Amino acid sequence: MFNFLNSAVLIAAAATLIPLLIHLFSRRKVKVVPFSSLKHLKEMQKRQVRRIKIRQLLLLILRMLIILIAVLAFARPATKGGYIGSHAGVSSVILLDRSASMQRQLKDGRLFELATQKLSEILEGFDQTDEVILIPFDRTSYFPSGERFFSSDIAEDILKQVTCGHNTADPGQAFQKGLELLRQANNLNKEIYFITDRQANSLPENRDTLPDKVSCYIIDLPTEIDGNCGIVDISMGGQLIEVGSEFIIKADIKNYDARAKTELLASLFVNDIRVMQKEFAIKANGSQSLQLKHIIQKPGFHSGWIELSDDDFAVDNRFYFSFRIPENFAVLIIDGDGGGEIIKLALVPSEEVARYWSVKTVNPQNLAAVRYNDYVLVILSGPDSLGKAETSRLLNFIDAGG
Repeated sequence: MFNFLNSAVLIAAAATLIPLLIHLFSRRKVKVVPFSSLKHLKEMQKRQVRRIKIRQLLLLILRMLIILIAVLAFARPATKGGYIGSHAGVSSVILLDRSASMQRQLKDGRLFELATQKLSEILEGFDQTDEVILIPFDRTSYFPSGERFFSSDIAEDILKQVTCGHNTADPGQAFQKGLELLRQANNLNKEIYFITDRQANSLPENRDTLPDKVSCYIIDLPTEIDGNCGIVDISMGGQLIEVGSEFIIKADIKNYDARAKTELLASLFVNDIRVMQKEFAIKANGSQSLQLKHIIQKPGFHSGWIELSDDDFAVDNRFYFSFRIPENFAVLIIDGDGGGEIIKLALVPSEEVARYWSVKTVNPQNLAAVRYNDYVLVILSGPDSLGKAETSRLLNFIDAGG
C-alpha cells in the first residue's frame, strides 16, 4: 500500500488539467468555404488535419504526464509496511514473544518455530536502507546486539540464536522500550511489530497512544484450544523421610481447559525410575491434589519428578524435586523435666532403628556448648525457660530448615 510523505502536495495534481483546458479554449474554428473544383485539395487537407490532431493529442497527454510526475515527485511516495519494503527508509522494532506459552505444540509445529518463520518472511521484505532492531521478550526484554538498530541481515542472524523461555510475558515494558527506541530513529517511516500468541498477559494492559508516523502491526499466529493440564506445585508436607519407610508426595494439578478430563495418568519417578502410576480425572477449569507414595531403601541424595500425560503444552507436565536422607538422624533432646530418656526410648526402640538414629539429651543449663547445626531435630522436653540468646539460636535453627 502506497502512502506519501508530503501528501499535501497532491492537491497540485489538479494542475494536470491546465494543458487540457488550454487546448479546449484555443481550438480554432475553421470557416467552411465551398469550392467544387478543389475536391482533391480537400481530401489532402483532411489527411493533414488528422495528423495534426493526433500530434496535438499526444503532446497534450505528454504535458499532463509531466505535470503529474512532477507533483508525485514532490509528494515523495513510499510503500507502507515492511512486508514489501519501502522506497523511503524504514525504522522497525520487532517484539518477539519468547514466553513459556510459545512452546505449545500445534498441528503445524511448535508455535515459537511458526513465529520465527513469520518473522523471517517479514525480514526478507526490508531494503538495505531500512534499519531493524529485534527484541525478544518474556518477563524482561533482551537485546542480543545492544540497544541499536541494524540491518535485516543481522536481525536474521540474531533470530537463529533466539530460543523460547520458561517465564511469563511482560509485553508492556517491551512495548514501551520499543517506542523509546523508535523516537531515536532517523527514518521518517517508523513501525513496530508484535509477534505473540495473544495470551491474556501477553498484550499491554493499557492502550498507549502511538506517536505520530508510527505504525503498529500484530502478526497473526495460529491459536488452538489445546486443553492444557499442568502441575502447579508439589509438597512433601514437612514429613520425616526415613530409609525403609513410606513417604508421600502431594501434587497440585490444574485443568486450564473448559472441558473435564478423564483417564489421565500421573507418574512418580525417583532416581530416573518410574516407581508409581496413578489414574485420575479432573473437572473443567478445576484443581485437584494427588498423593503418590514410595519407599527409599538407602540414605543419601535422591531426586525425581512427577509427570502427567502428554498434551499440547508439555512444559508444565513435569515437576522436579530432590531430598536428602542422612546416614543417621541426629536428634537433640533438651531435657528439663527428666522425661528425655522416655522420648529417647520411643525414638530408638531397637538396635535396628539405632542404625539410623543418634539421640542425645542435654540439660538446659549446658546449651551454650551445643551446635544446633549438628542436628536435624531438636525436642524440648519441659524446660522451665530459655534465655534470650538460646531462644534466638533456636529460632535461627528453625529458619535454616531445622
